[in-house]
Amino acid sequence: MKKIMLTLASALMLFSLASCKGKKTDGKVWIVATDTVFRPFEYTNEKNEFVGIDVDILAAVAENQGFKYDLQSLGWDAGVAAVQVGQADALIAGATIKQSRIESGWIFSDGYYNATQTFVVAKNSTISSYEDLRGKTVAVKNGTAGMDFANSLKDKYGLK
Repeated sequence: MKKIMLTLASALMLFSLASCKGKKTDGKVWIVATDTVFRPFEYTNEKNEFVGIDVDILAAVAENQGFKYDLQSLGWDAGVAAVQVGQADALIAGATIKQSRIESGWIFSDGYYNATQTFVVAKNSTISSYEDLRGKTVAVKNGTAGMDFANSLKDKYGLK
């Protein structure tokens, strides 16, 4: 319960900060971008509905604060771009809070989940250590902590 309250408070702070920028919220429908491929935070279920922790947080904050929103699954890069050019009012997605993002103007809620990074290989793979990645190509999602993690290892272990 404590984590839920902290999460809701963090999300409230995010929307409060956004509204402090002089945007009128009476009757406004907020355009909220997301990337619905990051279970359990935001994803599309078998009924083609947006669901997940962040989706629930957004619904609770909107109800509590009395605003309407239109949640749009744009993907990560397009969602970020939509906010930057004013086509969306906010982005709700699992995102790593990084100093470079803060310096470029991102406003974050308080973090509410600590994640770790790991490599995943097929069950029958012969790869069992970072050393085994030497000369191999590693797939990562652009702009993620996983990409940062892989990049931090690429020179030491010779992976691409």
